[in-house]
Amino acid sequence: MTTCDQLSSKDSNSTTITVFSLNCWGIFLLSKDRVPRMQAIAAHLVEKKYDFVCLQEVWVEDDFQLIKEETQNILPYSQYFYSGFVGSGVCIFSRWPIKEVLFHQWQLNGYFHKVMHADFFGGKGIAFIQCVIKGIKINIYSVHLHAEYSTHSDEYLCHRIIQAFDLSQFIRITSQNADLAILAGDLNSQPSQLSYQLILTNSNMCDASEQANESELGTFNHTRNSYRNLKYQVDQKIDHILYKICSPHKVQFLSYAQPLSDLVSNESFSHSDHEAITATFRLSQPSGDFSDSFVEEENKLQHEYLEEAIMICESALRKLNKDKAWYYGAVTVIFIALLLVYQTELPFTYIKFFNSLLFISAVFIIFFGFMALFWTTMESNGIKSGYHCMKIAASRTEKKHLS
Repeated sequence: MTTCDQLSSKDSNSTTITVFSLNCWGIFLLSKDRVPRMQAIAAHLVEKKYDFVCLQEVWVEDDFQLIKEETQNILPYSQYFYSGFVGSGVCIFSRWPIKEVLFHQWQLNGYFHKVMHADFFGGKGIAFIQCVIKGIKINIYSVHLHAEYSTHSDEYLCHRIIQAFDLSQFIRITSQNADLAILAGDLNSQPSQLSYQLILTNSNMCDASEQANESELGTFNHTRNSYRNLKYQVDQKIDHILYKICSPHKVQFLSYAQPLSDLVSNESFSHSDHEAITATFRLSQPSGDFSDSFVEEENKLQHEYLEEAIMICESALRKLNKDKAWYYGAVTVIFIALLLVYQTELPFTYIKFFNSLLFISAVFIIFFGFMALFWTTMESNGIKSGYHCMKIAASRTEKKHLS
């Protein structure tokens, strides 16, 4: 029996739960119509009464407090995950008491000097809670992987792959004592891309949209979305709900949907630049002859995806070594140039120019020196950490594949 099997038996004592996920596009000053959109999102949550709500890009804590206050009677339990400089942007609301909570921050989160991308300042990672419903343990994971800013030259590919693998390992390990594991969030990766496949196969999860035969539904830059950007590919499916049934005769997957209307009621704009998604499950009490034995089926493509990810890491490490050499070279050239200018007798009228040049050169020397000595080393260590874990996972899957 695999983790994707749907159980046909019904139980009068069963409980149905629905998970809701949405990237809320809540960037302070930059996101259009942020406050009325957050109010509309809160109103929808009150109306539909979901069991678990996973939100991403709630970058303003006041927005979290607004939603929390509005949904207090429906979703009395919640967790806002603080991280980085501006926070992870991730929060989880629950109808059920939260028994366990944890946030695991990723080592690689983009670049601090790429200010307009800003992923680094969010300190992204894995938000995790565990709830127990009628004796059934449910793990909820919510994440927001690093964005892909260019399809032609994706400088964050290795970072996102490391994040994806780390996420899959985290789920693989922490779900061993759960009955149901659900991952909901913005993976910034479409089903055809390696990051998505790593998560799916290495954690042995299923895609709710595929199980419901709704795999064609896009979630970002949708044609009906008021915030769509015609410069980018439309209907990108980058938001996902993945799940893993860890014990048979307890959990049944029921449905997947996009629940939000095209526009906010009585307004000319959508709830977000992403589409919301939901997945519904039925929880049943185990029968008297229930056995804890449950064997997961290994995905045959898992080893190939891991090998591809390892090659990307190796390529990124080689590039980092070249970058480090370039930074050291730039520092050396600027320093030698300053020495030559300093030893040259300059007319008095050039002194002010020389002082300005000295200041600018000092800034470049400090920046390039920092990048060479500290940043490339930290990034290299982050890649190596994931790389060596991938090697172990690849060795494990290779043995299973050969056997």
